[in-house]
Amino acid sequence: MTSPLHLSGSSVAYEGVVNVSLRVSGRATPLVTSTVMGGGSQLSPFKGTIRFAGTHGQRGVLVLTELSAKDGSVICATVVPVRFG
Repeated sequence: MTSPLHLSGSSVAYEGVVNVSLRVSGRATPLVTSTVMGGGSQLSPFKGTIRFAGTHGQRGVLVLTELSAKDGSVICATVVPVRFG
């Protein structure tokens, strides 16, 4: 995987906001955080692009989450393993 990373999919999340975090294995802090807009009350498409550097040959994960409007906790998450090229 190389930068920029183009994201696309479908989602249902509070107010349509899907939180995106790109993480490198062994690092506590995310490499990149961002959001994309999907569906708020029905399944709808989303698209986005994130840019990153300094990860050649490493492994990590792309994490997409929906956060609770009540307390900010994670309601659901999708985790995709990645290898940076």
